Amino acid sequence: MKKLLAMILAAMLVCSLTVAAAEEEWQPEGTIRIILGFSAGGGIDVMCRTAAPALGEYLGCDVIVENMPGASSGIATDYVMDQPADGMTILGTSSSMCAFSTTESSDYSYLQLDMLAMPFVVRNTGVVVNSKLGIDTMEEFIEYVTNNPTTASTAGVGSMWHIPAAQLAATLGCSDKVTFVPYDSGNKTALAVAQGEVDWSAIDAINAGEYMRQGLCKMLCVFSTESYEDKEFGTMPPITDYVPEMADLADIIGSDQAVELIAMVKQAIADKNFAKITEITRSAVQKMLGFELLHVGVNCADADEAMKVAKRFGAIFGWPVKDGNSSTFSGTAVECMKKPYLGKNGHIAIGTTSVLRAKAYLESMGFEFDESTAKYKGEKLNAIYLKEEIGGFAIHLVNK
Repeated sequence: MKKLLAMILAAMLVCSLTVAAAEEEWQPEGTIRIILGFSAGGGIDVMCRTAAPALGEYLGCDVIVENMPGASSGIATDYVMDQPADGMTILGTSSSMCAFSTTESSDYSYLQLDMLAMPFVVRNTGVVVNSKLGIDTMEEFIEYVTNNPTTASTAGVGSMWHIPAAQLAATLGCSDKVTFVPYDSGNKTALAVAQGEVDWSAIDAINAGEYMRQGLCKMLCVFSTESYEDKEFGTMPPITDYVPEMADLADIIGSDQAVELIAMVKQAIADKNFAKITEITRSAVQKMLGFELLHVGVNCADADEAMKVAKRFGAIFGWPVKDGNSSTFSGTAVECMKKPYLGKNGHIAIGTTSVLRAKAYLESMGFEFDESTAKYKGEKLNAIYLKEEIGGFAIHLVNK
């Protein structure tokens, strides 16, 4: 789960605009509607309302913002996807949409939408607590949340403020002590902490800043591997100073790579370089899916040959041999099949953070899968083979 949450954030920890269809020669006809998945007053709402006039001036038409909060922007996503694919209805959302296949907040995947723009990345998301708790440091926070039941506000399950908070609680071993309370915008998420409706949250200074100025809440650290210098609130230490296990997630949330990605997209938009935008977006999706080689399967004639081949690899590379029902492994890299299976020579296992999302992504690119090979853990798709062979090897995806 930790890897999944980290990779979800890797690709999309931005406030973004997505559109049902966009053509290079497209021209608007009438008023463009930005359907925002959160309520008015939050950071994403402010961003969309700031962008709308400039977008309208650039396109030569009216652009309006309509709030449609609920289900971590899932309701707005479903609505936009049901509209004509003419580019006149745009979705204003956040990284929340990347978790839809896990949270089931929407019937659709982000892979079914075309990325239009990524206006900014939030780099100052941190642990914010209600001032009345009397907690001034992360050491005190950790001591408190690991020994007491607490409440934490989010902008909905799978939202950009729920994921880091949930991961922090899981890492500290206190998930059973934290009750997450959903709100329909970042501003309300922060306000809940300020008013004492909840104890804490993982929220950014954009939404919490006004309440921090009033002394109603305070930020103890930022989700980053480096300290964050805020002109108004001073130096905020990185969460990894206190919880080193959060390094993977923190590095993604506060990384310079995310900022560089945003700059690249902005430049591509300015240059009207739609091919570059597609390239950058595809790269981000591939990074999120986390494709990596897990093992190679070798087709053997029988169990004896499988054991012989596995032991030979073990003798050369010092790998332990482990015998199973249908195959014998040499280390984790080589699986020797006890009888020929799929593929002329064998198979190659490619790990991914989500087989379901990887399958949808590859299908959108024209690749086909052999549905008869699908394997599930409960109701979750865990493995499936491509229809084609490459170099005599069958290829299958498997959850890491």
